[in-house]
Formats: sequence, structure tokens, C-alpha cells
Amino acid sequence: MYFGNAAFFIQKFDGRLIEFRLLKLLKKKITTIFLGSEIRSISLGKDLADKNNFMHFVKLFQDSKSMELEVKKLCYSADMHADTIFNNENDQISYFY
Repeated sequence: MYFGNAAFFIQKFDGRLIEFRLLKLLKKKITTIFLGSEIRSISLGKDLADKNNFMHFVKLFQDSKSMELEVKKLCYSADMHADTIFNNENDQISYFY
């Protein structure tokens, strides 16, 4: 079970992709529980707020390409390997499929 963006290895490198692949090779189940900002896309949040013409706190933040890349990596590795993903779909707009 993984909370937030925590990992046993270095997650910033690949968003836990190698770690999750290894666990799957060992026939282990993976559950991820995302807590908030580690998975929230500032860029997608701004686009959603602009599209729906409302003020959202993400508009106060600067976009960071490196942070967006980390969010994308976390989403990808969870999408590809997690058996269960817990996330608040209304508050944490992200790159899950």
C-alpha cells in the first residue's frame, strides 16, 4: 500500500514505475492512495477553471514543467500497475486514464 508519492526507491526518477514492475513480477498487489498535491495537476486545474469560468486556488500557483512531469509519471505508473487507486476525482484533477 502506497500513500501519496512515497516509495521504497527513488520515485522522482520514474514515478515508482520500476518499483511497481518489480512488485508485479513478484505477484504482489499494489494499492495507491493519493492524498492531494502530489497528484494534482496545476496546469489541468487552471484549464478547467478557465473553461468553467470560476476562480480556483490553482490559479494562484505558477506552472512548473518539472512538477507536471512528476505528476504524469505517478499517474502513469499507478495506471499501469496498481490494482486499486484511491483519489478524490473532484478535487484532484490529474492525468489518470
